[in-house]
Amino acid sequence: MQVSRIMSAFNILFVGRIPFNPSLGGVERVSDILAKEFIRRGHRVFYLCEVVPDTEMLRYVFPAPLTVLSEGGGFNNTVNISAYKDFLLENNIDLVINQQGWAPCMNRVLSLARTISVIHTSEDGLVKMDMSYSRMLRREKTIVGFIRWLIKIVLYPIYIQYKSVTLNHGLKRHYRLLAQGSNAVVFLSPKDSAAYQRRISPVKANVYDIPNPSIMVQDSFSLIKKEKIILYVGRLEATIKKPLRLLMVWKVLQQTHSDWKLVFVGDGDQVPAMKEYVKKNKLSNVSFEGHQINLTDYYRKASFICLTSEVEGFGMSLLEGMGFGCIPVTFNNYGASEILIENWHDGILVPAYNLKKYAKCLDILMNNDSERKRLSYNAYLKAKTFSISSIADKWETLFKTTMK
Repeated sequence: MQVSRIMSAFNILFVGRIPFNPSLGGVERVSDILAKEFIRRGHRVFYLCEVVPDTEMLRYVFPAPLTVLSEGGGFNNTVNISAYKDFLLENNIDLVINQQGWAPCMNRVLSLARTISVIHTSEDGLVKMDMSYSRMLRREKTIVGFIRWLIKIVLYPIYIQYKSVTLNHGLKRHYRLLAQGSNAVVFLSPKDSAAYQRRISPVKANVYDIPNPSIMVQDSFSLIKKEKIILYVGRLEATIKKPLRLLMVWKVLQQTHSDWKLVFVGDGDQVPAMKEYVKKNKLSNVSFEGHQINLTDYYRKASFICLTSEVEGFGMSLLEGMGFGCIPVTFNNYGASEILIENWHDGILVPAYNLKKYAKCLDILMNNDSERKRLSYNAYLKAKTFSISSIADKWETLFKTTMK
């Protein structure tokens, strides 16, 4: 049933770093879902991105016209800022949804229009991404780069303290500028918004919590037929997602669950290391499916949808899998995890990075058909509460507040 209209139509601009192709990641997928719903409700939607690293990203029928900044450097480039001003005027933009609230360069253009900035990852995610060992000790392939790297190695304990102080100072400065320049700042969970407000204090901000929506929900639970499959969907990269951890869990499980299968859907820089790990440890029933556009069949068959990330923003693959009765299993190390999952009711929240506990939880459910059926059904019901209709209602209420 169509929701009642609560306002007149607006001209809405989504701004991101790369094109809003839903196959590229969670932010792009959420933007695509919201844009289509806003258009259905009568709003006009536009897309603008900073760069197109690969023309394959454009191989999608976008629901809204896409504009790409003509010059490099994003909004650090004054030519692009000028073009952005012209774009806002020419298209009569009422509201900008800044989908890269984490990016300091966006602070330069926040005041040019009514802007709602969205932060799609937790504060821990931003810090851990920049504080990762591999990132901090990255080596340039020059003599000077080698000398810098050597100094970092020798002085690592001091360097990590210095990096922590400067990173936290920079994050606080960025967050305060974001609060001052944005009409509203949106987070995916109350835990994330509370951390943000503590960090920017005493600066005040209009802060809202709006979770991500999903349109991937099976029409009827009775139509779902599960197989003995543990599924991972997402980037296979080593810095944040860390899917190799799931192979470590599988190494324990496969000894007593030879009739189960582990399936990875996605691509990334950790694939060679993962395949080497499988070979070295003689793991069986592991499948690498590569990048897939259509995920429905995978979700429909899998019993579990798993993540082993260092940190997450929301975990869209978990929510999508839940819509098909997949039991979500993830570390309880980000704000939205407790929004998505009630532990042992509609999914499993594992203490952060405890792979032994992760394997034990899966083992219990893999041995208990009735418990799997119970959690699967509850996960399906939970996913329905994140319907696009209810989430879009929250966004439209925010539009109305922002326009005032």
